[in-house]
Amino acid sequence: MINIKKKLRKEVLESRIHLSESEWKSKSESIATALLQLDVVNQVNNIASFVDFRNEVSTNAINKWILTKGKSLYLPLI
Repeated sequence: MINIKKKLRKEVLESRIHLSESEWKSKSESIATALLQLDVVNQVNNIASFVDFRNEVSTNAINKWILTKGKSLYLPLI
């Protein structure tokens, strides 16, 4: 099971690395738009998120939206 998990992580990282900047931005915007339209996201006041790293989905717009709506944003401390 651990080997499968490591293999999947490696494959996902490889696919993210090969995205063009425009593809990465487009996918990040699509994800943010879909997430921020969810009823549950709009109904709660406390939201946990993360700060993107190494070609992960950009969470900048999501995190800014959370704060501008007066919601509490929780980020992991690593």
